[in-house]
Amino acid sequence: MTTTTNPEASRAAEPLVPLRSPERDALLAAVERIRDTVLADAPTAERERTLPPDTLAAFRAEGLFKIGAPRVLGGLEIDPLTLVEVYEAVARLDGSAAWSLMIGAQGVGSLGSTASDQACEEIFGGDWPHTAGQIHGRSTVEPVAGGYVFTGNWSFASGIRHATWVSFDARYPGETAPGGQGMLIGVAPASAVTVIDDWYVSGLSGSGSCSFSLDGLFVPEHRTYTFPPRQRRGGPKYLLPEFAFSGLIGLMSGLARRSLDDIADLTRSKRRPFSSGTVAERAHFQHVLGELDTELNAARAYSLQLLEELWETCVHGAEPSTRLRCAFAAAMTHVVETAVKVTATALRFGGSGAVYLTSALQRNARDAAVAAQHVTVSEMHYETHGRTLLGYEEGGHPRG
Repeated sequence: MTTTTNPEASRAAEPLVPLRSPERDALLAAVERIRDTVLADAPTAERERTLPPDTLAAFRAEGLFKIGAPRVLGGLEIDPLTLVEVYEAVARLDGSAAWSLMIGAQGVGSLGSTASDQACEEIFGGDWPHTAGQIHGRSTVEPVAGGYVFTGNWSFASGIRHATWVSFDARYPGETAPGGQGMLIGVAPASAVTVIDDWYVSGLSGSGSCSFSLDGLFVPEHRTYTFPPRQRRGGPKYLLPEFAFSGLIGLMSGLARRSLDDIADLTRSKRRPFSSGTVAERAHFQHVLGELDTELNAARAYSLQLLEELWETCVHGAEPSTRLRCAFAAAMTHVVETAVKVTATALRFGGSGAVYLTSALQRNARDAAVAAQHVTVSEMHYETHGRTLLGYEEGGHPRG
């Protein structure tokens, strides 16, 4: 793809890593192999409110939880565009499964790229780890000999039911934490935290995103680091937070595409009471379907174009411009909003039969609505993007 938004990439040196991961085709084939398992488990995930054992085992067997972690630790360190495609393929099967995979792979990648060498020996020294965690909890931390004591409560810890390690934050006493940062991250075995069974929600029900608490837990210093973290290992994939959260493009696009496919199939035979012909034969439905398909394709394509520009810039060792980063954040928000519209409209055309819990149409609409609450896709990104278009600096003053 030819891009022009960021000229730094074309002027930079040879790529630091391949632009596209060689494992791409194998990973998409792996998702296809576990297709029947994930589809069959989707109702169980909703009912049990966590990733079912069979789907979890399938993800593990195919090595899908390794896609976000540095290669030096045994991970695959997959490029961001391939990650989007993998999450998209899983989301077309089940949104909660895709969310669980995305957060799990992202969490392992974050720890693998930032944790100390000693911590990585503990975390990655045995079976492949599964992580959960959260920041911005109601918490405190106190320095003690050899480490820190954490106390607090944290919400939305996706995948904590099957996690082996959990991460959490606290504001360091006083102005700053060691290293000049104000937030300290701790990492502990999952057995050391108390899981709170409160994941009764309207969407992404099968992600098991329960709250958890700590009461005076000692964490040795080598299993702590400051936030924002310093990259210790791995390549350009870990330079920008955008690469970690861009998986939402795939997740939301997958949900929306599944809904469009399902509603197209359903309406070919569905008839409204007191109406002649099928719903698919109605000009109004044809118009709506064509419009939604166009909007989804356009939103997805533009966000991937900007993601590719970001990735190429970092791979060539250059610094992405603020304008490019803001444009990407706005585009990703737009993908999410488009997916919410697509899934909700597909549900409406599904009629009364689509409201049953056995229908993927209602599950996709609920999952998309909940995923859209994530802080990384706030509508404030439009404002930030607009400010860069107007030439405003971070301090609020326009460039002359």
